[in-house]
Amino acid sequence: MSNVIQLPDSMQRQWREMEAALRPVFQQLWDASNDEQDALCAALKPIFLKYAKPLDIAVSQGNPDEAISELQAWVFQLANGLMSEIARREMMLIRLGSGS
Repeated sequence: MSNVIQLPDSMQRQWREMEAALRPVFQQLWDASNDEQDALCAALKPIFLKYAKPLDIAVSQGNPDEAISELQAWVFQLANGLMSEIARREMMLIRLGSGS
């Protein structure tokens, strides 16, 4: 019996799951058409794949806290990367709006 959880088993598979979850949100929030959803997903996919990293987390019977710490670090790395991309794009919009 293996105590290793593989997150994610495939980055492409992870993206497909994320995309399937995002599309209804785009439709609900912005009434985005299928073409708009396709364009949004095409823009987001490389960013997601850039920051989401596969991670093996060993869940030992003696110390599950270590596995939780590894998972938290993985989530933090992903969130930090995604927030950096959002900030970069927001800065571009700010500069476009101010004429800089």
